[in-house]
Formats: sequence, C-alpha cells, structure tokens
Amino acid sequence: MNFFVMNMVLNGAFIVIRLTRVSGICINENRQHAFIDCVAALISHAACVNLGAMNEKPKRGAQGASGSAISRQLKEWPRPALLALVKDLYDASSENRHFLHARFQAEDAGGEALEAYRRKIVAQFFPARGEGKLRLAEARKAIRDYRKATGNVAGTIDLLLTYVENGTEFTADLGYGNEPYFNSLESAAEEMKALLFKEERECYLKFEERIVRLEKFSNRIGWGYGDYLRELVCWFENEFADETTNANADSHIAP
Repeated sequence: MNFFVMNMVLNGAFIVIRLTRVSGICINENRQHAFIDCVAALISHAACVNLGAMNEKPKRGAQGASGSAISRQLKEWPRPALLALVKDLYDASSENRHFLHARFQAEDAGGEALEAYRRKIVAQFFPARGEGKLRLAEARKAIRDYRKATGNVAGTIDLLLTYVENGTEFTADLGYGNEPYFNSLESAAEEMKALLFKEERECYLKFEERIVRLEKFSNRIGWGYGDYLRELVCWFENEFADETTNANADSHIAP
C-alpha cells in the first residue's frame, strides 16, 4: 500500500493530475457514486494487503472508522482527483491492479480478471517452474479477494472448484496429504456446494462435468478424502437430478 497516497486520502489533499483513463479502464461520469465506492473498497483492500504483509492486525473498530472517513472525503473530491488517486493505487501493487480489473469486470464470470486469480491458485500446486509451494492460505485468499472485488458468485464458484480440482489432482499424483490439507479442500468444496445450492442453483449444469470428474480420484486418495469426494459427487447428482434430466431431454428434442 502506498502510505503517501493513504495519507493524502485521510487528510483530504487533492491530486490535480487530469486523467481520462486509468490504465485502460474507462470511468463513466454517470457512475460517479459507484466509482467512489470502488475507490473506497480498493483503499480498504490495499490497506489490508499491506497490514497482512507486515503481519499486523488492525485494532477493533479502526477499519470501520477509517473506511467511513475515507468515503466522506472521496465524495467531496473532483473527478480528476479521484482518477489520479486510482492511478496511483493501480501503480502501487499488483494486488491493486488485480482488484481493479476484477471490479470493472464484475458482471463477467470469465475474462482476464478471473483468470488472473485462477493463476494464483494453480501456481500453489502446479507452478510454471519448480514445485508447488502449497501455500493454501494464499490460494484461498485469491478466492476471497476475487469475491470481494466483484461479488460475482459464478466466478467465485469457478475459483473454489479450481482450488478443489488442483488440490485433489496434486495429492492423487504425488501422494501428498495431511489432515489440514484435506480439511482445506473439503472446506472449499462445502463453500462451493452452499453457493450452488443457495444462490446459483442454475449454475450446476455449467460446472457439472468438472464436479463429476472429481470422483475418478476417489480410489487413489486416503485420509477419508476419497470417500468424501464420492459423497460430494453423489450429493450433487441427487440434488440436481431434475435439472440434469430436463437439460438432457431438451437437448434431444427435434427442432
């Protein structure tokens, strides 16, 4: 986090650089309030990233108060100052850049923003070079950051499934696994399950093939995780049987 920028926000100082674009992202004047909310969220996100890097925890109540103060300041800022602030935050870190790209693609469940977060997850298991570091907390954080930036449920489900797929394949291929590792995979699977059932029930058909494919690893993994995969796939098939049947029937209806 750029603390000079943060101090300018808190003190209400204005940045007067005139910009019409922020690293290729267009800002529509008619969406000024949404833009201000985005800036406030980005500042909050950047502050949390910086605190996490320093292993510090914000004091209780401090984050909410700062967020309110920042929002009040931003509402009084002219548009060029807001654009310049976003540009500074965009340049400050890759985390901020991912957040901004995701926020401005919030309604798109695919696209480069989603793929950027997916790469963070996959890299913990199957990096382009070397061996996977298995920093599970970083992979799960990527999912949380994407959801915080976009609020896109389908994209969040996709990333949760990506985490479970890669974690499952890793342990099946290399024989690695311990209780915390499998607990993390099951936790992500349960979160995905809850989202599909409660919020995006119709999304199941989009992910059905990938979910069912998990069962093929069940006989190669111990620690009870293989049994969990079988039960998980069985639950999905039973819960969404009507949707799957209807979809298959519709596909065979002659035009």
